[in-house]
Amino acid sequence: MQRGLIKDLLEGAGFYSWSLSTNLLTGDVAFAQIYEIDQDELARGLPVESILERIVEEDRPRLAERIHDVILGGTPLLSPYRIHCAGGKIKSLLSMGSCARDADGLPSVYSGVVLVERAIGAGSGGVGLESHIGAAIDLAKAQKRELTERYLSSALRSLSASGS
Repeated sequence: MQRGLIKDLLEGAGFYSWSLSTNLLTGDVAFAQIYEIDQDELARGLPVESILERIVEEDRPRLAERIHDVILGGTPLLSPYRIHCAGGKIKSLLSMGSCARDADGLPSVYSGVVLVERAIGAGSGGVGLESHIGAAIDLAKAQKRELTERYLSSALRSLSASGS
């Protein structure tokens, strides 16, 4: 069951790396497709701001704060957010990331994976986004990550209120 769930979750997942020293983000083909970015441009590296500017404005402060926390403290990120796409479409994403440090202990590479919300619930044997967020809440509780738990609980309430 767990292997199948993980396989289903990773289908269509976009992987990325952001070099903090060059401020360039690269990603795989799936990341380019999720963000609707030219694959060749992404392979050469794009300034991270070109990715961040696609994030829905009201989601930016929360996501920026979480990324900043990860870079400073090294604790993994799990965060839902939305991006603007072609034709005014908005995609709901879930990003998981962490920050590696160099030999001097300085933050060097931020890397992670992005999943599209519909891909999260699709093909997972009836296990929807709510279930995944619930599992993430349990993990946040177990690791005593109160802020993460609050954000995830808020996301879960938002999904319930919207009837998703």
